[in-house]
This record gives sequence, C-alpha cells and structure tokens, in this order.
Amino acid sequence: MEYKQLNMEDAHFLKDLARNFKGTRIDKYTAECFIENPDNYLIGCIDDNKVVGFALCYRLQRYDGRGDMMYVHEVEVKEAYRRKGTGKLLLDYIKLICVENDFSKMFVITNKSNTPAMYLYEKIGAVAMHNDDIVFVYNFD
Repeated sequence: MEYKQLNMEDAHFLKDLARNFKGTRIDKYTAECFIENPDNYLIGCIDDNKVVGFALCYRLQRYDGRGDMMYVHEVEVKEAYRRKGTGKLLLDYIKLICVENDFSKMFVITNKSNTPAMYLYEKIGAVAMHNDDIVFVYNFD
C-alpha cells in the first residue's frame, strides 16, 4: 500500500474515489481544480492501483499569525482495510504534513456515537477539547 497526497497526475484517483466512496461521478476538470487548490489536501491510501482509503483536509488560515490549522473533514476506509492501521497511517501522514509546514494545530470533528472514529482519534493522541460541543449546519441546496 502507498500513502500519498494526491496531485495533478492523480486526478483519476479522485474520480475513482468519488465513484467508489460517494457513488457520484466527477469530471477530470473538477478533479483537477480541486487538487490544484493549495489549501485542499487529499491523502489517498492506494492498493493495487485503487483508492482503499482517504482523508480530506483543508488548510485554514489564522488571522493572528500563529500558524495555519489543518481541518480534517473526512476520513474513509474501505471495509476490508479497516482495523488494520489504515486510518492511523492516513492521520500520521497528515500530522507529518502539518509539522513540515508549521501548522499550529490539526483538528477533526466527529460524533460520540461514531465509536470507531473516537477510538482512532484518541489512539493517535487527539484530545477532545470539550464534552458538550455541538455542530450547527446550514444547508443551502
């Protein structure tokens, strides 16, 4: 297996990821525009030339100059690759990117009911800041 930040040469992996994880189709232009944005980080776990896991992250600028933050928006791993360290290695890869690029912190949001995610994030050293956080979402579609 290979873990890598997807780049322009990997746009076909993003198309594969959208189809196999989300059940949607995207065109090559859309995939390339997403990957080309330097604030978007798409880390793929590739096995046998197929995406078997990924993490989608975004660089968030801070107004106070204390170093950008990495927001981990989504971590997905195919069922056959779960509980084998795939998610941990994806997050370790992101942590390395953060250190190499002087990010001030990395954060992820999940639900307490998402037991596998809770276990994974705590296992790699993440700390829940508050026990009563609530995420409000506004949908515009």
